[in-house]
Amino acid sequence: MIQDLPTKSGNRRTSLFLSERAAWLVALLLLVAAATVAFMYQFRWPFRDELDVIFLLVNLDDGSLSVRDFFHLHAHSHWHAPSRLVLLALAVATDWNASWETGVNLLVTTILAVILMVRLRDVSRRVGVQSLRPLVVVLSAMVLFSWNQTENWIWGWQLAVFLNLLGAAIVIVVLTGPTLGTGRIAAALFMAAFAAYNMTHGILCFPVAIGLIAIHPSLDRRTRIASGVVFVLAGCAISAHFLSCLPEEAASAWVLAPRAQLCFAATYLGSPVGRIFGHHTEWFGLLGLAVAVGTMVWLRCRARVPWAALAPFLALVVYAAGSAWMSAVGRSAGGHGLGRSYRYLTFSNLLWLADFLLMAFVLVLARSRTLSRPARLWWRCLTLLGILLIGLFVWNSLRAAGRAGRTAGIHNRMMDDVLATYPHVDPRHLRDMYPQPEQARAYLEYMHRKRLSLFSGP
Repeated sequence: MIQDLPTKSGNRRTSLFLSERAAWLVALLLLVAAATVAFMYQFRWPFRDELDVIFLLVNLDDGSLSVRDFFHLHAHSHWHAPSRLVLLALAVATDWNASWETGVNLLVTTILAVILMVRLRDVSRRVGVQSLRPLVVVLSAMVLFSWNQTENWIWGWQLAVFLNLLGAAIVIVVLTGPTLGTGRIAAALFMAAFAAYNMTHGILCFPVAIGLIAIHPSLDRRTRIASGVVFVLAGCAISAHFLSCLPEEAASAWVLAPRAQLCFAATYLGSPVGRIFGHHTEWFGLLGLAVAVGTMVWLRCRARVPWAALAPFLALVVYAAGSAWMSAVGRSAGGHGLGRSYRYLTFSNLLWLADFLLMAFVLVLARSRTLSRPARLWWRCLTLLGILLIGLFVWNSLRAAGRAGRTAGIHNRMMDDVLATYPHVDPRHLRDMYPQPEQARAYLEYMHRKRLSLFSGP
């Protein structure tokens, strides 16, 4: 069992700031705000990568649809198998109404947010800061329902991102509970595979799970070794499957230069707070990692918090950093500026979720001690740093939502133009729809014939 640390006398109150019920109300309001923005700015028709769902629809029509169709690599990088299945089902059931896709993206976001908030809230009790439970809920909701994810919410194809993170979140939550039995380990194994077959980043769930199992105090040595071997074999099998599906020319395009990878990954991680600083964003990524490492080391060495209690934060940081590195291997050839892409923010948010909560824990635990003058200065600096980083996070989120709104406006006006002029479509619109204009025209013809998406109205 994971033992709770004794609660300091100054932390006996239910909350330092607000009641837990009020905190959950704030979280609900943040969810409503996120949903409002997402539905306001939603893409009203499929485009680019998502149009490949038509391949599945055609095979479904002629009776040739097979399991293999869901498992071919998209853009030599991800399977998207579970998300493809969901998108196919939505297209069939709703005549490819994009509003349903936005709704499903938000539903999955809500599920993964709630399970993470509940687990992280409980961690505050384990580390002796019971009074921070409401603040944990509010800060978690601020990050997990952040508007910087708007571009992912409003595009149905990005469902794979949220399903991947849902799988990773369940792995973390299941393996960091007070007790850990065979059923929970099996569930974690299944969800790790689920995450991997949505996006390749999910392969990281296997080393993360091995680490969580290794430090869980309720397991004996034999169970740890047996479970670790199972996760190693499963992770290797899925990695081998990925490599077997990868064309040689795709692997040869991977960037293995350490400096380029580091710059890209640091930019990727720093974007939620430092994107407005352009090419200096990478320094915020390094700062985020330093804060995560520094606060966890302080909590472990000075506050005597066991690693098992810090395991959820450790897992979040490792998953975010690992995702940044995997993206760097495949994408850094285009320059580390690509690491500021808005579609990556949902992953890098995990680092800042851990940072904000860890800083809050450190500040409260340090404040309960008798501090020397240098320690009081250190405490004030960390407080100011936390406030500054949260402010930058919120400001970047607002900017991201504004950009998503402008992008959606251009995209939806293009849809209106295509609908008004079809079958005489502006060649520029075809190029914007899909990299191959003739393929875009064929996709439009199929949607028109089947009365799907923009052609589904009366």
